[in-house]
Amino acid sequence: MMVDEKGLEVLRKGLPFHERDHLGNIQDWSAISVYEGPEAISAAGYVRALSRPLMKEGIDMMYYSTFTHDLILVDNEEYDRAQRCLLSRIHSSSVRDFVSSSSLSPSSSPSPSQSPRREKEGEREGGKTRGGYGERDHSMILTPFPSPLSIVTFLSRDLPLFASPLVDLFINADEREGKFFSFTRLEDEISLVIDHSLFMSLFPSGEEEGRMTRHPKMWRCVQIDVGAGGFTPGLPLVGMISDILGSNGVTIYYLSTFENDFVLVPQDQTSTAIDLLVQSLGASIADEP
Repeated sequence: MMVDEKGLEVLRKGLPFHERDHLGNIQDWSAISVYEGPEAISAAGYVRALSRPLMKEGIDMMYYSTFTHDLILVDNEEYDRAQRCLLSRIHSSSVRDFVSSSSLSPSSSPSPSQSPRREKEGEREGGKTRGGYGERDHSMILTPFPSPLSIVTFLSRDLPLFASPLVDLFINADEREGKFFSFTRLEDEISLVIDHSLFMSLFPSGEEEGRMTRHPKMWRCVQIDVGAGGFTPGLPLVGMISDILGSNGVTIYYLSTFENDFVLVPQDQTSTAIDLLVQSLGASIADEP
């Protein structure tokens, strides 16, 4: 879970005093929000364009795609350097015009690297390299989700219209084990990534009352597990994956979490994406969840 400071305070107040420590280590991050518009979700290369410069500079990041924005989280101490890096490397006016910042606090977070690694491209500690990204201490396992997903968005002000099915999704999550669901709220926008069968059962009319927009494509999700037990400083996972897929014309929607990362690709590009990651990073494929 990633929340801003106000959200974190709400979480704390909602828990009994003796359970508040269960939120884990609280580490402050800063967010760079880049507005791209609803058309960008269908285009290849946006995640690559934003994450690759930071990867080259050795800046650790977590990454969240939404329907119209990309959100890049970096350690507070790296925020200024990350913003300068993006503004100097990317010449798109949309990036220059819409870079903004806010302070975020993960409810569970390891301490990020205090000394970002600035290795040359294709070099990492351990000597040997593979595919220009270096040999890693942990193997990479890809777990494809079997069901197609829908990506939908609506305005935050319309949240009361969808409160009932959304509450059902959160409360009855155990009954839907193995079915993907993600909820992201950024400024005035709420983005959902949801198993398509769940979407149709909870929102039977599709785009409810004209207030909800669903991307026309079906998407598939691949879980990325590097076996590190959480966010790994010094491992540029977002940059590596988006570089490989984006440079080969694969459109991606990216979601970082504390334990794993998730990359969404259009359903007709799923096999291509998996093959590229296996060939470039030596990843293995797990059974479907």
